Amino acid sequence: MNNEDGLFKMELEDGTEADRPLYFCHIDGLDKRKFNARELAEGQIMSAPLRDVIPEGAVLIVGEAHYTYPVRAAGRPVPPYIQELTELRHHGHTVILMTRHPSQLDIFVRNLVSKHVHLERKAIGMKQYYWYKCVTSLDNPAGVSGVEAANWKPPKEAFKYYKSSSRHQKFKKKCLGRFGR
Repeated sequence: MNNEDGLFKMELEDGTEADRPLYFCHIDGLDKRKFNARELAEGQIMSAPLRDVIPEGAVLIVGEAHYTYPVRAAGRPVPPYIQELTELRHHGHTVILMTRHPSQLDIFVRNLVSKHVHLERKAIGMKQYYWYKCVTSLDNPAGVSGVEAANWKPPKEAFKYYKSSSRHQKFKKKCLGRFGR
């Protein structure tokens, strides 16, 4: 984690900088020692408000977030553990959610998102799009208003700290043009 947004450090009262407590859920094989991280089960997150589950100032990273924050049927009440997400900043918490598509997350959660990063595999490489709200219309991410985009490549060093997948698919690179005969 390169801390580009400053999410993983906090300033103490004496002005020194320290690592924020780090918790994670559904990230297979994460190297807990490398990141001094503690693992939570989704049931722990769903059982109580986050302020009762993780310490003040902590960062929680939830992989496969659709299991922890699933879509709710229309008319069903917002579960208390989700309702309490409105007060994250009062406790210094940051929550990072990862899912295949944001429409798989509860609408209440989507409406609280302050930064949405979307990665898309392209014919050549990957593209990163981001917005300062949750966007669910991802058929043409570059066409959604307010988008910022850049080419993106995952840092190779990151793969040694977690289990990306038990099986990887190889994608053929498409030829953009042909030169010569």
